[in-house]
Amino acid sequence: MTMLLNNNYSSFIFVFATLLYSCSAAFNQSDCNCRINPAEDTFKIVNGTEFYPHKYPWLVSLQIERSAGDYAHNCGGSILNDQWIVTAGHCFFANLTRLSVLVGAHDLATSGRRYKVAQFIQHPDYNTSPVVRNDIALIQLAEPIPSFSRNVQPACLISRNIYFTSNDLYVAGWGVTDTEENETTERPLELQMDHVNFLSCTISWFGLLSYRAHICARANRASPCFGDSGGPLMVESQERIKLYVIGLVSFGNACTDEMPTVFTRVTSYLNWIESIVKSYCKADGQDINAYPR
Repeated sequence: MTMLLNNNYSSFIFVFATLLYSCSAAFNQSDCNCRINPAEDTFKIVNGTEFYPHKYPWLVSLQIERSAGDYAHNCGGSILNDQWIVTAGHCFFANLTRLSVLVGAHDLATSGRRYKVAQFIQHPDYNTSPVVRNDIALIQLAEPIPSFSRNVQPACLISRNIYFTSNDLYVAGWGVTDTEENETTERPLELQMDHVNFLSCTISWFGLLSYRAHICARANRASPCFGDSGGPLMVESQERIKLYVIGLVSFGNACTDEMPTVFTRVTSYLNWIESIVKSYCKADGQDINAYPR
């Protein structure tokens, strides 16, 4: 893993006509499967290293079909529930018939189930000037994920009333590993990063960042890169029981560690996520949670 990342910055929202599916049963906090298994490999300092399969079972690969049956990884994303994926807004690709989501994958060449995309919904205030802001989007799958398992689980998005105290953050994805050779990886890599306080980060980025929109992290001699866009930035809970998604890979400085990497701050968009997902739910009067808490 060496960053932004997908270069398509279209600001349009393409809505693909589709039948609306009923939402699955509501997710409660007790159903949140973003748990750390203490029996397996625990977190350690990494610089873009491979990890055991399905360590992050909410991690998905957004792929573009280049020719019949030939798919290329484009961006990362995270499962919200059985029909919705959260990713970066700049991962937008207009031709939805060529866009798909590979779920439950580790090695992109040999694992995972492919889902067609019904809708790609960019945040309405997504923009790229003077820097990328509101860089978040939701993808509705054309068919629901039939069931969750050890290898396929929804992510937990950090809520406003949960404060992370650890400076150790984690990012994972299938991005470029060598910018000179433009080498990519079939298996995802993970990277431990240090949280960078907002004031320091926005100074590094010439005062152009927004606290509401952005959160920053940095690693030594390593960085997310092209193809890691939209993937989750994660933090452990204080009890080391769960992982929470607190950010989405947005942009950086040409895949280097010269400046902090900038992520979309998830907590600022929880209401928007909830409103979009619920607007497509047929809940028969029941209260539906858009994502695990």
